[in-house]
Amino acid sequence: MQTLNTIIDKITKSKDLSCNNLSIFFLQCLGYTSDIKIYKECVLDNEYVFEEENTIIEELYFEAKKIKNKFVNLVRYWKWKKSVNYNNETDLYLNKLDTFKDKYKIILLENNTRYHFRLSDLVNYWIESLNNSQGLFSKPLILTNPHTNLEFSIHNLYNIYFKLLDTGFTIPTIIINYFHSEMDVQKFSYDYYHLLKENTINNFINSNFIYEQWEQLLNMLHDFRKDIDYITFANNVTYRTKTAVWKKLKKIVHLYLKYKYSCNPLLSRDSKESAKDMLLKYIEQNPDFGYTRHNEIMRYVPYDERRRRRRTNPPPPPQPIIIEPAPLMAPPTITPPEPPTVEIPPPPQATQSPLSQIINPFQATNQLPRTPNNIQNRSRVIGSSMSIFRR
Repeated sequence: MQTLNTIIDKITKSKDLSCNNLSIFFLQCLGYTSDIKIYKECVLDNEYVFEEENTIIEELYFEAKKIKNKFVNLVRYWKWKKSVNYNNETDLYLNKLDTFKDKYKIILLENNTRYHFRLSDLVNYWIESLNNSQGLFSKPLILTNPHTNLEFSIHNLYNIYFKLLDTGFTIPTIIINYFHSEMDVQKFSYDYYHLLKENTINNFINSNFIYEQWEQLLNMLHDFRKDIDYITFANNVTYRTKTAVWKKLKKIVHLYLKYKYSCNPLLSRDSKESAKDMLLKYIEQNPDFGYTRHNEIMRYVPYDERRRRRRTNPPPPPQPIIIEPAPLMAPPTITPPEPPTVEIPPPPQATQSPLSQIINPFQATNQLPRTPNNIQNRSRVIGSSMSIFRR
C-alpha cells in the first residue's frame, strides 16, 4: 500500500538506515491492498531478501504499521464525533433495544450517521439478501440498511461478521461462505452456485407464485407422460383448482425440480426415481387426480408419439420370365432357279398421219379473218365499202 510505503520511507530517512533491498520491497508491495498480505508475502515469505536485511524490513514494517493505525484511529474518532445519531430505540420487530445486552447489539456508521441494530435482525436480513432469487434463478444481493435501503459498506459487513464471532452465535453457512468470498457478490455467486441453486429451488417451492408453480407441475406431467398414460390437466382450469392441486402435489414437484435443476448428479438421479414413484402411487390412489375427464383432466398424446396406420405397399411385380432363344443355325444354301427367257415383242408401227395433217379439235368451224392478207386488199375493201354508188 502506498501509505505504508511512504511511512517506511520517512522512517528510514529520519533514522538514516541503509537497506539495499528496500526498493525491492517497495516494488513488491505495489500490487497489494491489505497490510496483512504485505507482511505475509513480502516480509515473511520473501525469497529475494537476506535474513539480516529481512529483520530490518520487518522492524520497519511494525513501526510503520503502528503509526498508520494511530492515524486511522484518529480519523475514525474524528468521524465518529462529527456523525449524527439516528434516533431509533427499537429493533425491526419494535422491541426495545435497551432490553438486550450490548454484545447482541451493534452500532454502524454509514453516511455520517450512526445506526443502532440488533444483530439477529441483521443476520436474518443478510440471509434473505444472499438467498434472493427470481423464479428459478439465484440473484444474491448486498446487505442494505433497513432504514435507508442503501448498501452497507464492505468494512461494516466485516464489522457485523466479527461481532457475530464475539456473541458466540452459530453463524449461518451462507454468511461464512460470503465471508470466504471476500464479501464480493460476483465471486460468491460463482464459487457457491451449487448451494445457491438448492436454496433457489426451496424458495420457489415456498413462494406464492402459483402460475409459475403450475407451469412446472405441467412440465412434470409432460416428462412422465408415458408412465401416467398421457394424463394431464386442461387449459381452462380455475385458480381455485390449481391451488388445491398444488398443495397436494407440492412435495412431488419439489423432487422433480431437484431432478431437473440440481447441480448434484447423485441427488438429481435419486430425486427423479422418487418423484416418479410418488406420482404413480398418487394416481393409483386418486385416478385422474380426483377430477372428471373432459372438464379438468384430459389425455393428450403428442403428435410425434401418436400411432399411425402403416401404409400397405402393393406387392412387387412378378419377375419377368426370360426365355433363352434357341441357338441359331446356319440357313441352307439354296440355289435359285434360272428365270425363264421372255421374248420382247417389237414396237408397234406408227400408222397415224403427220402432225400437220391432224385436225385441231379446238379450232372453230367458222371464223372471220382477223388480219387482211395484205394492205392493198384492205384498202380495196374499205374503198368499195365506202363508195356511194354501187358498182
